[in-house]
Amino acid sequence: MNLAGWLSSMRVDEIGVDNELVAEILHQARTTSGERGHNVGGWRSSEQFATWPRAHHTLTQIARLILPSYATRATLHAWAVVHENGSYHDWHAHTGVDWRCSGVLYLTTGGAATLFRGGAASLRVAPRAGMLLTFPAIVEHATEPHDELEPRVTIAFNAS
Repeated sequence: MNLAGWLSSMRVDEIGVDNELVAEILHQARTTSGERGHNVGGWRSSEQFATWPRAHHTLTQIARLILPSYATRATLHAWAVVHENGSYHDWHAHTGVDWRCSGVLYLTTGGAATLFRGGAASLRVAPRAGMLLTFPAIVEHATEPHDELEPRVTIAFNAS
């Protein structure tokens, strides 16, 4: 897919960071094995993440922002991701299901950017805490290796 074709549908919003949710995610990352997904060296929760009380509140905020007319009928498939120093998310796209969009909420950040590519073009997005980035699910994306001592914590999702 050509990046120029989907740049107009990329969206950036701001959501307040729930520090208690960050602490809960970090605790789970340190005490459970998690799932691999497209992580290289990182931790990913299962999609049961959406049932955590604090996560449910944040996911409801996301749904209301990105799918306001569908918020009561929208489905978010979400998971938490923790990247320690040197870990990253490998290239992938969310295909095979009719997702309206994919996205990521950056709860804590480091210097590592989120990367997008399509055709001969590429895009690098520098995250900041509280930034909610949504994009078409079919666009290939990855992250640079995390290069900070403090972990990077995000919530990734697909919306249908």
